[in-house]
Amino acid sequence: MAAGKLLRGYLMPFVEKECYQISTLCRFDPDKDLFRDQEQHKFHVDINELLLELLSWV
Repeated sequence: MAAGKLLRGYLMPFVEKECYQISTLCRFDPDKDLFRDQEQHKFHVDINELLLELLSWV
């Protein structure tokens, strides 16, 4: 998820560096990230590897 990557890569380090506190009601609160666990366990499939695998079955 591009938005999550942006938040974790740029916003959250800035927030921590400047010692800001994000409200637990804020949508950017890391604990409200419903997709974080899913994103951490997702694996990337290279389209070329997938095509080679599919072609090997033919």
